[in-house]
Amino acid sequence: MAITPLLAKKTALVTGASSGIGLAIAKTFASHGASCILMARKPQPLEIAAKELSAPSPHETFPGDVKSEETWKLFDDVFVSFPSI
Repeated sequence: MAITPLLAKKTALVTGASSGIGLAIAKTFASHGASCILMARKPQPLEIAAKELSAPSPHETFPGDVKSEETWKLFDDVFVSFPSI
């Protein structure tokens, strides 16, 4: 009998995900089966962090600053793609 991961079919939005606590949180969510949307200010470290997450769940990156209103306007598209956030 296969065990279903705790967070299978769930999506987590993790800010500050390119390093430190944010990356550790994303890794934990991913290890329990969640798809992760990783957000951080610098695109290159963010892409590297995404490669560190466990598969098979898909993970997306979104470079931006959570303090920026412009970032959140662009983020509306992500909410459409991932309504279960």
